[in-house]
Amino acid sequence: MNQSRIEEAKMSFKNHKATLIQNTDRYTIIDWKNEDGSNNYYINFIIDKLRGNFIISGDLGDCIATWYNKLNIKNLKAYIKSIDYFISKFRCASNCYTYDYETLLDDLLKQYDMNIEDIEDIKYYMSDCYLNHKSGLIPSGEVVDILGKYDSDWWETFDYFGRDVDFRIFLWIVGFNMACEQLGL
Repeated sequence: MNQSRIEEAKMSFKNHKATLIQNTDRYTIIDWKNEDGSNNYYINFIIDKLRGNFIISGDLGDCIATWYNKLNIKNLKAYIKSIDYFISKFRCASNCYTYDYETLLDDLLKQYDMNIEDIEDIKYYMSDCYLNHKSGLIPSGEVVDILGKYDSDWWETFDYFGRDVDFRIFLWIVGFNMACEQLGL
């Protein structure tokens, strides 16, 4: 995981306190909240140990991740170490990724050996691309035509260009680990 983002997430929670709401054979429920009582960066974590669900809700968005088998705190902490693996288990969630036009252009230039004219055209037409937070940047017809000159299967990787994991995912992972540590779980 990105160490600078982890450190930033830890700083966001420096005044948070974990409260164990319930811990049974079936469920563990943890509230993670600023000790001053504010709801800023508040998170509620629910682990359904029998069904393998990890439910996150609160000020930082919502998520339901499912493993479809029994789950315990130790396993869950190991599973969420890999952000990509964790995201693959999401059944529904607030935005998982952010998209950046400049990063997208950089990624395209690394992938394709484009001529100067096409680079300038891509820059010009990028403002016509539509941002959909679930599926990323949707290119305009002009961008599609340019990319098609370089790769007939450009669409297979286009979703990854300009994409970065949303900071909320780091906050969920770091917050959960810090809360568990405070509670000795």
